[in-house]
Amino acid sequence: MVGKIQEVRMLPKLSSRRTFLSREALSLMGIPIMYQGLSWKDYRFPNEQMEHLLRGYTTHCDEMLRDCVGLLFIGQNGCGKSFVSSIILQYCYSYYHTCRMTTFKDLISKAFGKDESYNEFLGAEFLVIDELGAEVSLKSDAEKSLLEDILKQRFTKGYPTIICSNLDTVQLKERYGNTFYSMLSEFVKVKLLGEDGRKQAFRNKKALEFLK
Repeated sequence: MVGKIQEVRMLPKLSSRRTFLSREALSLMGIPIMYQGLSWKDYRFPNEQMEHLLRGYTTHCDEMLRDCVGLLFIGQNGCGKSFVSSIILQYCYSYYHTCRMTTFKDLISKAFGKDESYNEFLGAEFLVIDELGAEVSLKSDAEKSLLEDILKQRFTKGYPTIICSNLDTVQLKERYGNTFYSMLSEFVKVKLLGEDGRKQAFRNKKALEFLK
């Protein structure tokens, strides 16, 4: 991870950004309302290394897309995974990239329910799969292989995926199998130990004003 952080810091900074992100656009992306309109100014970084990694990823998201750099956020419930992922997507969207945020449970429902929006999620340049492992059970082999298929399709297109899970890598291997586990070698793994991102967001004055 340190090597990737150093590589990110050497890249030139992007210049062209959207200056306004509408609530409608953020809701369409799947950003939870409590995190809409937030930025790194609203996040308390646990250490300098984490700050370099996360700020570097968003500042240089063109390069992250070019190199298909995915992220795996792991940590206990409420440590800030969704908070951080939401901020990342909002930065990427501000640099004119297509972004979506959803859960694996929702992707299962869309895929097997033949929901037309399923392809929109798969085709987003940056996709966050939140709460991986929270689905009650995988009912069939098709559901078990869906996650692998999603990642394979996105790898083929060169689109980064950001995964958030309460499970550690050993538990993810046990639940989703060896093939999925081997795919995780392509991700930058980030363990979050911070305070509840939801509490942090609501305490922030900017968030409170936004939600009025």
